[in-house]
Amino acid sequence: MSMDGQRPDVVEQYAARFDRIRESASSGEADSVLSLRREAMGRFTELGFPTTRLEEWKDTDVSTITKSILPPSDHTETQLKESELIPLTLEDTHRVVIVNGGFRPDFSMPGGGLREVAVRSLAEIIRNEAELLKPFFGQIADFYNHPFVALNTAFVDDGVVIRIPEGKVIAKPIHLLHIFNPVESDTIFHTRNLIVAGANSQATVVEHYVGFAENAYTVNAVTEISVGENAVLHHIKIQQDSPSAHHISMTQAQQGGNSQIVTTTISAGSRLTRNDIVAVLAGEGADCVMNGLILAKDDQHIDNHTILDHAKPHCTSREFFKGIHHQKSHGVFSGRIIVRKDAQKTNAEQKNKNLLLSDSALVNSNPQLEIYADDVRCTHGSTTGQIDEEALFYLRSRGLDTFAAQILLINGFANEIVDGIQAPSVRTYVQALLESWLREARLEGMAS
Repeated sequence: MSMDGQRPDVVEQYAARFDRIRESASSGEADSVLSLRREAMGRFTELGFPTTRLEEWKDTDVSTITKSILPPSDHTETQLKESELIPLTLEDTHRVVIVNGGFRPDFSMPGGGLREVAVRSLAEIIRNEAELLKPFFGQIADFYNHPFVALNTAFVDDGVVIRIPEGKVIAKPIHLLHIFNPVESDTIFHTRNLIVAGANSQATVVEHYVGFAENAYTVNAVTEISVGENAVLHHIKIQQDSPSAHHISMTQAQQGGNSQIVTTTISAGSRLTRNDIVAVLAGEGADCVMNGLILAKDDQHIDNHTILDHAKPHCTSREFFKGIHHQKSHGVFSGRIIVRKDAQKTNAEQKNKNLLLSDSALVNSNPQLEIYADDVRCTHGSTTGQIDEEALFYLRSRGLDTFAAQILLINGFANEIVDGIQAPSVRTYVQALLESWLREARLEGMAS
């Protein structure tokens, strides 16, 4: 196929690098893993990198990270001190640290509450127990249609695997703290999370990305989630990469019958962000809540593409994404609800609301319904606008100055998402992140 203007030699260079790495690693990996990697690499070479000529990427230009081959990360080179993790440690959680894509048990604090939960290095399982991965690794996240997922599957060398046994209730959230501190600029990190929640289990997992380095780097992250029958999983992703970074991610969940997943995505960091978030309601009676909050300023570009795939009857979903955009930032929301032919009695709701704090900010919103069943209830809607002048006038008439009134209204807009985070320490952290973002916005001239 045509590469639509991208340099074919870049894709060929990735293929050549793959061949070199696999030749040196072939003796240490199971045939099933090698076969999967080769299939993913083959698919990547067929697809090439996405360009703005593709409908799914028309508003997001990733040419800055696809015009030349990026060197892989080396998670053994970084220097990290325990003191640097203190501001990022969430109270009353089990901390699991991943540095530059590599699992670091020396900085992790799983605690006694996780004795019956397997939190392990992906690399270790690939080397020693690859059979455990066969039902999940590369089977949930779609690399056939997503080139960055294919690239991750081919090149990932470490990450975290979390397995929650059937019937277990994990009281404290599991905090996956991904730290990026590359020695060199223009490095790419292929990191991966696998979360398997057994039947009748309950847990909260926080996926947190933080950049320490000022230099540019690219995160290519994939999270695969399997939620068993009657299980409940709360999944929160907080993205705070460095201002010069690029963050590309796929989060894809597969739900069993009568299960529930509540996922909340908080996007505040990196110059360019593209989040693909997919939930397949593959068991009858499954329920999914998919929320998101975007905090964008300067010239940030944050793109959220979501799919709620109702594959079985009697399932429900509620999706609510909110964006706050300042200065010359650009937001993209493309949300698709799919109701399969046999998914009768589906109940699905989708909303996207965006608040523009400057005349230069821009949002492209595209909510979509794709319905093949006839006994369903599905709604969607999208609004984009500035702060309500009447509400602002009312607050000022009650004695608030302009800035205080603006902050109150913006907080009210954002807290509809933030308040839905059930874990208290995580909610407090996100509230502090919002307050910090608003302070920076004030310094940069938001207030009149």
